[in-house]
Formats: sequence, structure tokens, C-alpha cells
Amino acid sequence: MAAFAASAGAQSGSAPSPSAVFSADAVKAAYIINFIRFTEWPSSSGGASFVIGIAGNHELEDQLWKVADGKLVQGRTIRVRRLTTIGDVSDCQVIYVQAAPPRSEAVVVTTEEWLAAVRGKAVLTVASEPGFLNKGGIINFYAEGNNLRFEIAPRTAESVGLRLSSRLLALARIVNPTANVNPPSQ
Repeated sequence: MAAFAASAGAQSGSAPSPSAVFSADAVKAAYIINFIRFTEWPSSSGGASFVIGIAGNHELEDQLWKVADGKLVQGRTIRVRRLTTIGDVSDCQVIYVQAAPPRSEAVVVTTEEWLAAVRGKAVLTVASEPGFLNKGGIINFYAEGNNLRFEIAPRTAESVGLRLSSRLLALARIVNPTANVNPPSQ
């Protein structure tokens, strides 16, 4: 717990006010790297790199480049990729989805479409969107006062073969969606 909290600059699943020292995206980037450290993927999702796909949040993408540059986590190099189409998620182990603005004139992929693209696959899905866990996401950031916190749907993670450390779960608000939002692929 101390390693996770120290690396992310937080304790008890929260970080200092994002404006205090770091931007919210810098804090999220640190958390995402730590989520990788405290998650176990099935051996079939191996490779030389952990690929983090970012959909719709270029500031977070920039922060992840700064935090992840040259980092090894679980013996694998972290790579960051901008996601623009559903096909871009094919070799991602983590995706962060930024909700599209309402009535956006740009052609965008919805949160539901991103989640459908990785349904049944060992991909850690992360967002900052109300209701994300009920849509099938695994980790969601939320604000509580001036603190950035996160919530986790452990059953959804287990359904795709991801094992989340008890140390990570102890820092999170646990959410168990009522529906089977991430059924096994057929």
C-alpha cells in the first residue's frame, strides 16, 4: 500500500488536490502506471510491452509519455498509444476512455463502443465518467471534494482474467455492477 500511495502521491485512494501541485491528468497518469503494477494479466496477454491506449484525452496522453518514458513495469516497457479507431485497441493491455462531449460534431467512438471492442479480453479499462463501471469498465476516477479517487469493479476484472492486488482494492471504493456487463466472449 505504501508503494502504491507514494508513487501516486496519495493515501487511502485519493491524491492531493490536483491544482495543489500536479494537474489532474498528471495524477491520473501516475495512478494508471500503478494500476499496472498492481494488476496481474493472464500469461496469454504477454509481450515485450504494456500498451496503454488513450482515447480522447491528449493531455493525459502527454502526461503518460512523461511518466512512462523508459519505465519498466513487471519487466515490460510501457508504450502509450493514441486511440482513434476501434482497431487501435488490438494489442492494448490498458485503455483509458475520455467520454465524448455531448453532441460533438466530430465523428467519435463512444465509451460503449470502446468497451465492446475489448469485451471478454484481458484489458484493464479506465475512465473518469459517471456510470462507467455499470457500462462494463473496471476502474473509474471520481472527485470527492478536492481529492481524486478511484472506484473498481473487481467482478468485471475477474471476468476477463485480470487479478487485482488486494493492496489496490484496499485503496478503492468497490462497486459491483448488478448486471453481467462484461460477459465472456463467444
